[in-house]
Amino acid sequence: MTAILERPAPAVAEALTRRRLDGGIDALRSDLIRMMDLARYMLKDAMTALHTGDTGLAESVIERDAEVDELDRCIETRAICLVGTQQPVAYDLRFVGTVLKVTTDVERIGDHAVNIARVVIRLMKCPGQMPVPVETERMGTIALELLRATAESFANDDAVTAQTVIERDDELDILYRETQTELRHRMIESPPRSVAASHLLFVAHYLERVGDHCANAAERLDYLVTGRVPYG
Repeated sequence: MTAILERPAPAVAEALTRRRLDGGIDALRSDLIRMMDLARYMLKDAMTALHTGDTGLAESVIERDAEVDELDRCIETRAICLVGTQQPVAYDLRFVGTVLKVTTDVERIGDHAVNIARVVIRLMKCPGQMPVPVETERMGTIALELLRATAESFANDDAVTAQTVIERDDELDILYRETQTELRHRMIESPPRSVAASHLLFVAHYLERVGDHCANAAERLDYLVTGRVPYG
């Protein structure tokens, strides 16, 4: 006699569906944070290479960009699969949409780390070397702090930390202007080193953009958690 398989009770089926959805959301969150951490270590190594002139380290940053791009594609695939199979609604659906938007910012941060690494390689070929301005060093420190805080805010749905990231982006804007002023003075005082100074200007620009991307991601997290419309 053939056994008849009973369907699970509605409450059990709902619990199983919820468990699968929660697992998918957790995996998506984990992948996003891993992508942020990867971009942060790339930026950290790019800044270390800038200070030390280590072109080998700079090259390794450039090579790791492929990992960020691959993770970006994996997150997109996972998100599409999650929507198609689990049909998330309310917060869960908003979270998936937020992740898909934020990965664009994180991917750009990885690109800026690569850009800084390429500047390091070009600087090592310049005839006139120039010390990195203290303002630029401070920008690098703050950019790394903002990226770490952004990852923490997504790990914990922490709108307070997200707001801190948004507010601290102004610090990078101020330091960027100060860096521009300092390097322009150096160009006037030492024309032979103008090429090196112009390369360092690009570094400051990339760091300022990292701050903007962190703020963008933090604004999306804040909106996800609180419903506050992003400003600025």
